[in-house]
Amino acid sequence: MNFRKTAFRKNISQPAVSQSIKSIENELTVKLFTRSKSTVKLTTQGQKFYKKIKPLLNSYNKAVQEVRQNEENKETLTIGFTGSPYERNYLPKLLVDFQTQYKNIKVFLQNYNHTELKQQLNSKDCDVVFLTKDDVSVFSNIGYKKLITGYFVAVIPKSNKLAEKHRIDLTDFDHNRIVLLDNGWAPPEQLKLQEIIKSKNRNLDISYVNNVSVVDITCQAQLGVSIMPNFIASEESNLTVTRPINYEASLEYGLGFLKDNDSGAVRRFVKFTNQRLGNYRCD
Repeated sequence: MNFRKTAFRKNISQPAVSQSIKSIENELTVKLFTRSKSTVKLTTQGQKFYKKIKPLLNSYNKAVQEVRQNEENKETLTIGFTGSPYERNYLPKLLVDFQTQYKNIKVFLQNYNHTELKQQLNSKDCDVVFLTKDDVSVFSNIGYKKLITGYFVAVIPKSNKLAEKHRIDLTDFDHNRIVLLDNGWAPPEQLKLQEIIKSKNRNLDISYVNNVSVVDITCQAQLGVSIMPNFIASEESNLTVTRPINYEASLEYGLGFLKDNDSGAVRRFVKFTNQRLGNYRCD
């Protein structure tokens, strides 16, 4: 971080940048940065403040865009998603078709974990989010449209002996490194299955990660096995296979939106996605 470069990007003077930061620090009565001759770094309090203020800055920028679009008689639509392999595969194709049909809707994309998705939806920073039904079933204010149903699979490196099996029992994970999602990323049904697997396999080498993409890369890199709904997992490759797990669960994947949101853009996107999703199936 460098104040000179910040000033250049913002097209203002370096003293103006320094004065703005000093004013914020005086108002907060805490130091946000530590400075040396060559670098500037956030303090611990500065990092906390940035984490808290970033969503507000995003909301401000979105509000500016919406006002400008309204002036041009355009609608806006902010879509939240977790960035699963499945979403990375079909969402670009879906949005190309959607924008071709609805040129008057400007789309914004936001990437969050499962917990943040619900927070962003409730705060109206996202208009519609992709998630699993069990993630929002307890929220009476959130509407939900089912898109697909599925089941749990094990994602297995081809170098692992489990790849030779056609179905995976809950006790088959013993003596394996298994990569699990933490509470922020795993929806309720997956958290439940993870705990069952831990209880039935006493010799697990467990790694917790906070991003579904990290799970995918870890398995692709032959570093461990994992579990996830089949509609979240990526397609089989020359490095991994997916195998059904012998475990009954009612899994659904769809769109969440606030029931009191009367946006025409939301209604059109939900209807469009429901009609078109079959064209982008990954299984």
